[in-house]
Amino acid sequence: MKSTTVVIIIIVTVFIIAIFTFLALPWITIGVHKESDLTMPKITYGEFPFKLTYELNGETKEIEDTIICEFIGYESIGASGSYRMWKAYLKSGNERLTLKDLRPIEEINEFGQLLLEFDFYYGSAAYYMGDVESPYSRNAQSFDYVSIAFSK
Repeated sequence: MKSTTVVIIIIVTVFIIAIFTFLALPWITIGVHKESDLTMPKITYGEFPFKLTYELNGETKEIEDTIICEFIGYESIGASGSYRMWKAYLKSGNERLTLKDLRPIEEINEFGQLLLEFDFYYGSAAYYMGDVESPYSRNAQSFDYVSIAFSK
C-alpha cells in the first residue's frame, strides 16, 4: 500500500514538472530569439555638456557639467526579452544635480526621514543615446517636479 502511494506521488510530480516545462519552453525560446535580435549600438559613448540656470530665494544659480553616457552591455528581463544597458554619470563626479542642500535645517518629513537635498534629475543614458526601445529610457525632468533625497 505504501509503495503504491509513493509511486503515485512520483508519477504526479513528474507529470507536473513535465507540464511546467512544456508551458515554459515557448517563452524561453521567444526570449532567446529576442536576445539574438539585439544589435550593438553604433555609438557607445557620448558626452552632453549642459548649463542649468535657476532662481532660488531671489538668487540666480547656475550649474555647468557634462553628462557622460556609456553602453555597458545587455540585460535579460525574462520573457520580456533583452535590452541594451547604459550608464550615465556626471563628469564632475557628483552623483546628483543638487539644487539646495537641506541638511543644515534638519527638516524631518511625515515619515520620520531627514530631508537631505533638492535634486534635479538629468535623465537616463538610454534617453540621451536615443535608445527608445529601452524600458529605462527616461528624459530629464522639468521644474514642475523636483525630487527630494531622504535619509533612511
